Amino acid sequence: MVAFKIQTSSFPITIISAYSSPGQNVHTTLQEIQEIISSLPEEKIIIGADLNEHNALWGYRSNDNRDKDILDFILGNNLNIINKPDALPTFQRNNIVGWPDLTLCSQSLIDSSINWEVLEEISLSDYRYIETTIASTVANQFYKRYKTRHGNHLRFLNILGKEIFHLERKIKQPEIQENLITPQ
Repeated sequence: MVAFKIQTSSFPITIISAYSSPGQNVHTTLQEIQEIISSLPEEKIIIGADLNEHNALWGYRSNDNRDKDILDFILGNNLNIINKPDALPTFQRNNIVGWPDLTLCSQSLIDSSINWEVLEEISLSDYRYIETTIASTVANQFYKRYKTRHGNHLRFLNILGKEIFHLERKIKQPEIQENLITPQ
């Protein structure tokens, strides 16, 4: 299980990736996802998970006996299935095809323009690439960090803290930049 957050120009989105092997109880994986969701109330979330469950809602021709837990999880967390039932299979090996990959999003994201597609591009595995796009721009955030060789950061900030803005402006001057790039 992996979870990370991206900051768009409008809001943060947490993306969760999960896997449940066919022999594993899917309930364990769902509990792990639930812990993340519960720790992020009101957060916009996208979940990409290979849960190895069959259901016509995400592409299979039939349902299996383990999909009830997943459907309860989806409904209980007010999630939406982004998969398109008529999409290419996400898994293909020899003559076996399947749709074990499920992509979900929080209700608050459904108003955003979300596009979900299984790509025909070769992936060098039995799985095809799934592309999920959201109509939003990513906001770049920059944090200034000053690397000091031996630590003592408080002393560094106390001595130079008042001068940092002035020093940064001076360093950005063209003649200084040129000397930094090509020392004399």
